[in-house]
Amino acid sequence: MFKGNRLYFILPGLLFFFFTISQTTASALTIEDARTPTSPAFKLLDIAPSLIEKPQTPRQLGLNLLTAYDGNDIGIDFAPYWFFPHNELEFKQYYNPDFVQSIQQNLSVSLISANVSASQTTRALGVGIKTILVQGRPSKKLEGIKKDILVEQDKILDGEGDPDRLKELNLNFQEESKHREGFIVEVGCAIANNYPQNNWSNSQPLKNGFWLTPSFTRENIDFIGVFRRISDKALNQNYSDYGAKFCYHINNLFAASGEYLSRSISNAGNTQRYALILEYQLDKDRIITGSIGKDFDNTSFNPSNNPNMIAFLGLNWGFGDKPSIEIKN
Repeated sequence: MFKGNRLYFILPGLLFFFFTISQTTASALTIEDARTPTSPAFKLLDIAPSLIEKPQTPRQLGLNLLTAYDGNDIGIDFAPYWFFPHNELEFKQYYNPDFVQSIQQNLSVSLISANVSASQTTRALGVGIKTILVQGRPSKKLEGIKKDILVEQDKILDGEGDPDRLKELNLNFQEESKHREGFIVEVGCAIANNYPQNNWSNSQPLKNGFWLTPSFTRENIDFIGVFRRISDKALNQNYSDYGAKFCYHINNLFAASGEYLSRSISNAGNTQRYALILEYQLDKDRIITGSIGKDFDNTSFNPSNNPNMIAFLGLNWGFGDKPSIEIKN
């Protein structure tokens, strides 16, 4: 466990690291290339760097590694739909899906293991799912690039086209296809159990919950809201969370955001959480995330004896490819 005086050195160093590397020249990579969803069960247990997350299309497989001042946790996410080929899936169906198609192609399942005791003798295991109900729209530039690609393909077939021009258009299309705009709505749920003494036979219900995440994206700015309803079986309490997040993409590789949540606890009053989150794209598969702020107070106990510091350093690692759809006439 990190002592308090060590955090005073670690956290300023983390902030300096993020702001220093953000000045490097942004390549064709963007932060959306590597990001995999934060495991829903991490958010259920309030141990994610951010509890308000922008809805996004999942990769085949993702790994979330978290290091906090009180332990190390791991989560694995996978998207069942993208483990199988979909050769008949066309551009229009993927980028403008109906309700059922949107749920299928955005479904993400997660499994997590987290330390929930200072003595490292109790682990929590959890499972969660989430998907997107309303997927927004492709950026306005995307349709224009698609038309240019089809025109250039026809020119090449007629012996008049430029292969280098077609390659450039394809790269532009891949880049622009990552950016969806407008109104997006995600839903998720998760459940977690405690295992004292790390013993399977000691299983105890811990938490379950569901949440709704509406967001609006325009160019390099995201506005995200959240409503969560959580049942804490260990403390025999119910929570209702409301919050919002503002995210600004400084360049293709670096993003900064701030979030605020208010929690209403049955028979125990209200508490708040607020955090600053910094994300940097290391390469096409990895994002490093840092988070600092104040966590919810545990009003079931004496708040003065309950640590409420947020201090996370996380590595988000995506495996497999983002969906790739063939463009057809």
